[in-house]
Amino acid sequence: MPFGSLKLHSDLLRGIKELGFVKPTPIQADAIPPAMEGRDILAAAATGSGKTAAFLLPILHKLIGTKRGTTRALIVTPTRELAAQIVQELNELAVHTPITAAAESTVPRSGAPPRPSQGGTATSDARRAAGRGRWPNGRARRA
Repeated sequence: MPFGSLKLHSDLLRGIKELGFVKPTPIQADAIPPAMEGRDILAAAATGSGKTAAFLLPILHKLIGTKRGTTRALIVTPTRELAAQIVQELNELAVHTPITAAAESTVPRSGAPPRPSQGGTATSDARRAAGRGRWPNGRARRA
């Protein structure tokens, strides 16, 4: 099955082709069609199997036709490193679209709303939030 059969926007298909992908991996072939229909997906697959593109492509497809100017998607990750990888892959897949992404890290603060600690703009289309699992001083919180 080629990527074209997944009914993705032509600008996304151009990006996929330029990245050298010919056909979806099994996780992509299984996850993208129901995600394109707006259904929730719960999936597990090995590292390097294409999970990131499996969830990004339906999000990007939907964002292409919607109004810009505010954050329209939020991707929450457990680490900054994973968030950076997701932003990089999003930018590579969306190269022929007007969609932009920013990485922003938030850390829980006692009684106060989270504050951004790096990068990002208020007008990015997709954002990620990653906590480092610790309090701002880098130490585990003590009771």
